Amino acid sequence: AVVSTQSRSRYFFLFSNEGELSVARVLDRETLEKVVLTIKVCDKGKTAKLCNEYDITVEITDVNDNYPEFLEPLTFNVKEDVKINHSIGKLRASDNDPRP
Repeated sequence: AVVSTQSRSRYFFLFSNEGELSVARVLDRETLEKVVLTIKVCDKGKTAKLCNEYDITVEITDVNDNYPEFLEPLTFNVKEDVKINHSIGKLRASDNDPRP
């Protein structure tokens, strides 16, 4: 069978004779979650080729590639006569990687 892609993709390349789908450029899950490719497959019939189209979904999974950052300033004011164990603030941090 001969396989070809009907949709243009900057991210994937299809080797039509082998049917192998390969990554064509660097992927980043935070900017691209999935790509849907329309693939056409045809047999090698001599008189009449039979073809069919399929939508192939490629979902990009994430790797932990973003450093956490604090969401607020890191300066706190505290009076010198504050009691021990008195809370003076809360630190909050986050990163752009999706939660598992």
